[in-house]
Amino acid sequence: MSEIIYEYSKGNLLENRQHYKYTKFAGKEFLKSYINSRRSCTFFLQKKHNISGSTDDLFYDLFSDKSFIKEKKITIEGDQSNDINTEKILLDLLYNQLEKRQIYDKEIHYWLNLLTGKFEISKKLYTSYDKESFKPTIQKFDYIRNYTLFSSNIAAFCRYNKNLKFLNVLLKVNDTLSSIKERIRNRIDASLTYHSISLEIREIISLGKNSGIYI
Repeated sequence: MSEIIYEYSKGNLLENRQHYKYTKFAGKEFLKSYINSRRSCTFFLQKKHNISGSTDDLFYDLFSDKSFIKEKKITIEGDQSNDINTEKILLDLLYNQLEKRQIYDKEIHYWLNLLTGKFEISKKLYTSYDKESFKPTIQKFDYIRNYTLFSSNIAAFCRYNKNLKFLNVLLKVNDTLSSIKERIRNRIDASLTYHSISLEIREIISLGKNSGIYI
């Protein structure tokens, strides 16, 4: 029997989107291939950027860095312009999720649901969106920080709320980040990606066990 290769994070998925055409589930061997692929990515990031610390502590350590949170809590409504800055909204959503921890928040769910819908269509995140139509106002989609913050937000939501729809989106955005791991040059982005993927792996292994699949 030929070895099963996890192919969904091959190539540069920012430039060449993955269409995720339906394929038959290949069972335990496919899951092993997926986990090996993800662990290869986390090992690469950990070694290159000297990442340490537990998954549980990382997000809180990041937000103790005042330069990272820009010394203020950004309001979810943003500024008075007609555009929504994607980085600012994602940063605020993550900040709010970490403050609330396991408490479900309807507004956080609303914004993440809106962003996941946009990502699912194009597998891209644009740097800004119109407040009314939520259509991109700037056709720039290769800003890596938006993807690492988006991934971290979805991972945190899945961890606290066990949402299968969002877990499916997390797999796809982390496929994108895995495909461009060599381009992740900032330690904060590397740390966000590393721990988001670690949380994803943990959720997938747990889901497998609940279905009688032990990896």
